[in-house]
Amino acid sequence: KKIMEQTTLINFKRERDFGEVFNVTFQFLKQEYKGIGRSFAFFVLPVLLIAAVLNVFVGLEQQKVAQDLTQMDPMAGGNPFAAVGSTFVYTFFTILLYLISFAVLKCMVYSYIKLYIEKGPGAFSTDDVWSGITKIIFPVLGTSLLVGLLVGVGFILCVIPGIYVGVSLSLIYMTLVFEQNGFGDAFSRSFRLTAKKWWVTLGLIVVSYLIIYGITLVFSIPGMIMGITTVFTMQNPEEFIGFSTGFYIYSSVINLISYTLFIIPTLVIAFHYFSIVEEIDTPTLEQNIDQIS
Repeated sequence: KKIMEQTTLINFKRERDFGEVFNVTFQFLKQEYKGIGRSFAFFVLPVLLIAAVLNVFVGLEQQKVAQDLTQMDPMAGGNPFAAVGSTFVYTFFTILLYLISFAVLKCMVYSYIKLYIEKGPGAFSTDDVWSGITKIIFPVLGTSLLVGLLVGVGFILCVIPGIYVGVSLSLIYMTLVFEQNGFGDAFSRSFRLTAKKWWVTLGLIVVSYLIIYGITLVFSIPGMIMGITTVFTMQNPEEFIGFSTGFYIYSSVINLISYTLFIIPTLVIAFHYFSIVEEIDTPTLEQNIDQIS
């Protein structure tokens, strides 16, 4: 079954300014929402749902540990580290699943774009998207871990190096997938591509994340009300033992929505990548000249 029948082809391989990148991103989402949504539901959502469930257990375990530590008598020889053991286990697997789901989301979007460019809208299936995901998931996942480590070290040393490295490596996945580079070549290629457009790249990332933050904030309002109501309706605030299970479930749902919205910055970076490549390497122009000659 084909993903979606469309007649309008959006050209990825052209230069675009700051505003045009966002305009074409939402145009693409509007045109391909069924295909992207179906691929997301099949390949990304199952992992996110498991992570969301584990996230509920993390909240409940943290609450239980806080209660145990409050009631523990140090003079009785209680071991505070034993109380937090299960929390670490839940937290570890939750973070791991979120990392995997984030990598799968990137692979899904990149595979979808690649098929869209090569075959055209409506000319490929979800099976084709899955085939594309399986070919790039391990390189993308490995690169995600290495980039995360580098950016993390940059933030530890000083915030500015972390930001610089993060922005400079924002195109590494695109070069990895679309240029089929190894990690080393993709690493240097990303730095070269962003060198002349570093501030524009930073602006695109910041605005993309602000969009995610704004939408997530709107959905978070009921959860905030639940939390505030819990605190202010307590008889004795000093005996606060935690929030309800419903609060943690709602928080996990908000996290799920937030991760779903990461499709937006992933697409923004994709269009930005093609725009920079067209400006610096002019591959489309060279192809047209070759065809004429």
